[in-house]
Amino acid sequence: MRDRIVIRDLAIECIVGIFAHEREQPQTVRLDVEIDADAAAVAANDELGDGVDYFELARSIESLVVARRFRLIETMAEEVARLALERYGVGDVLVRVKKPDAIANAACVEIEVRRRRERVPSMEDGSA
Repeated sequence: MRDRIVIRDLAIECIVGIFAHEREQPQTVRLDVEIDADAAAVAANDELGDGVDYFELARSIESLVVARRFRLIETMAEEVARLALERYGVGDVLVRVKKPDAIANAACVEIEVRRRRERVPSMEDGSA
């Protein structure tokens, strides 16, 4: 599938980091999330129920990131990917987490992960 839904530069104020000062004061992280989508199917019916509610996905990501108080952006990226795959049923997700204040003389530090939902063989299709 070549269609993608992209949430770009989702800014979230949260606790993230391993140092004491990072555990006390919230900082901004920025996330890009790209998920596979079938735009043609959604467009044909012009109904949200036929696709992924990206507003709800963004809210779920924000809730997760704020609540978890991650130490590492690598863990944050993995958990956001898992959320998209498991709760929203997407088949493929790319998550990029950017931490602007990680290094004083750098624009940001970022991690990018791409994950795919594993196809579970079923008895009906003879692949099990």
